Parts: sequence; structure tokens; C-alpha cells
Amino acid sequence: MIVKQTLKAWLTDHSRVGPEELARGELGDVHFLDLDMARHGWTYVGEAEVALDLLPRDEIVDNKVSALKAEIEEVQAKAQNQITILQGRINELLALPMYEEV
Repeated sequence: MIVKQTLKAWLTDHSRVGPEELARGELGDVHFLDLDMARHGWTYVGEAEVALDLLPRDEIVDNKVSALKAEIEEVQAKAQNQITILQGRINELLALPMYEEV
């Protein structure tokens, strides 16, 4: 299914692309959004009619599930790293020599 929408075209506040590059079709720095980004220092350069060839629903769901699983793996890796740090601190404390009371 084809879905069409008109979006605003913007250059970020860090973009060095000028009118000449845009006229040559160098659009790598152009972002297409349905938002007003001027308040963030972005430069409005025009509008684009976007035609999206939408994937079938099952494929979209599969892709979303894959993205969520990847996010889970990232969270687990960060958590495991923090657990390892905490276990190291526990091990350091347990390895300290016992002090005799005088």
C-alpha cells in the first residue's frame, strides 16, 4: 500500500549544506519532518511529497519485535555490566584483611 504525505524539509543547525548543494540534489543532510524545527535553529528549505511503500502489517510487526528484542539485549548488557561492577566491589570488600581490635 502506498501512503502519501507532505513533509517540511529541514537542515539541522550544524549542517554546512548550502543552496548550491541542494540544487545539485545533495540531500544527505536534509531531514523530512512534519514539525516546525525553526525554534531549534534548523533551516527550512522546502516541502517534499513523500510516497511510502508501506510493508505488510506482519512484516512491520516482525520488524518492531526485532527492534524491541535488540533493545532488551542492550538493557541486559548494561545491567550485566553494572552487576559485574557491583560484584567486584563486594569481592574487594570480602578480600580486605580483618582488623583485630586492640
